[in-house]
Amino acid sequence: MAGRLKVLNCIANPHNRAGFEVAAAFAAYAAEGGCAFESELWVPGAADSFAGVPNRAAGVRCPTGPRCILALRRLLLAEPPALIHCHDVPSATTVALARTVTHTPPAVLSVYAPLPRRTPRKPLRDVRARAFLWSLRRAFGAVVAPSAYAREIVISRSGFSPGKVTAIPFGIEPPDMSAAGAKSGSSVDVALLPIDLRSGRRRAAILYFLQSAALILRGEGDAAFLLPCCAEDESYVQAALVSMALSHRVTVSASQSLFGTLASADIAVLPTGDFEGIRPLVHAMAAGKAIIAPDLRGVREFVEPETTGLLIRPNDAQALADAVLRLSSSLSERTRLALAASAAARSRFSSRRLARSLCDLYSRLTGQ
Repeated sequence: MAGRLKVLNCIANPHNRAGFEVAAAFAAYAAEGGCAFESELWVPGAADSFAGVPNRAAGVRCPTGPRCILALRRLLLAEPPALIHCHDVPSATTVALARTVTHTPPAVLSVYAPLPRRTPRKPLRDVRARAFLWSLRRAFGAVVAPSAYAREIVISRSGFSPGKVTAIPFGIEPPDMSAAGAKSGSSVDVALLPIDLRSGRRRAAILYFLQSAALILRGEGDAAFLLPCCAEDESYVQAALVSMALSHRVTVSASQSLFGTLASADIAVLPTGDFEGIRPLVHAMAAGKAIIAPDLRGVREFVEPETTGLLIRPNDAQALADAVLRLSSSLSERTRLALAASAAARSRFSSRRLARSLCDLYSRLTGQ
């Protein structure tokens, strides 16, 4: 590894699973000698290593506190890497990281959630949004977005020049693709993909899913439903199940595990076309599940209608119910869509392809 340039991957939010997977994909590729870089991690509160990569933040136990930021600053002064890659959702921590890396080597920011909107009608919120975006523009020489549509949103909201924002589709590890194919049991299991949304949008997605379940069961459709639910939404979900008389046909899972949900599902339902839905969508395709998703531009980049999944009118419970009934009544169609989705994930969204794109970006920024 001697003579290779170090990339420090900073993941301040321990719940940022997308960031962990991207950093792990690059680390594995770099360890194989795939590029002129080697990876180190900065993951406060985590173990001494992650995916075999040394964690320089081992022992730092307050990911969002000032002690964490001071420790990172000391590291950057003592052992400056060739490049810093921050994986974080827009938050106060991102601002702190941005201020920390402003006077360091080239820095990259991966965006996994929508940036704040500038709202002139709400002056205080607008000032905060502008200050946040100014910090990002000042600190980061490049931004990585998970899709071409996400790239356009980042450019329009942040003020970054188009040349500084790169679209690199999310990549998945090959083991996640090994379960291709639909189950052949008598009952078809339909799962709502767990997505990290804010409370209001999350509950709207739950209600949309339950309304379609009620329509299906009213027509005596043969399907069972799996609903991942966090503790915050438990009382809301139970009240909705009672009011719609769905308690006997909807299984509520306290786990928000994406892979646990996919292991139990024949059909995966994506409720949103925003940034947060990209990782669950790609993993569901890779796992060989029949996909039903909203017909939105951000989704059409990943799902080819009638080939790798079904696209329906957004937030239309009847359209979702019709799509579920169509797939639940035809094992051959579920299998066709599942296998096509898995094949597309293998060719378009592999972790190696993601890592190669990151290496190319790093090379441009460091002049290698």
